[in-house]
Amino acid sequence: MRRVSIATAILCLLAGPVGAKDEKGSYTMSGTAINKCSEYLSAYGQSQIKLKGETVSAAPRFWLYIGFFDGYMTAVNAQRSGKKDWYEGLDSYVIAAWMSSWCRDNLSKDIANGMHDLTLQQIRKK
Repeated sequence: MRRVSIATAILCLLAGPVGAKDEKGSYTMSGTAINKCSEYLSAYGQSQIKLKGETVSAAPRFWLYIGFFDGYMTAVNAQRSGKKDWYEGLDSYVIAAWMSSWCRDNLSKDIANGMHDLTLQQIRKK
């Protein structure tokens, strides 16, 4: 059993990054990523984000966005080489405020577009 576990671990390490794009580079998004900015601004406006040490309170549906931001940042950091943390100095709550500003100027776009734009800004800072 131990040999199988070690062999599996080695194969996983050698496999490299995985992608799910078609031959044209397109892929399907789902969940919070496809929510429009107007929906995000509604959730953001209903959330009174209060940072008190380690305690944060916000509207329940707003946590979906926080989770999306964290997952997006983790995926970019895992897949893009050249820097350990492409979002250095930013956390989910700073990004939430940034996204609210970006969304006011881009009401018809979705949250994934906003994270893409933020990521490009961060990469250019390198």
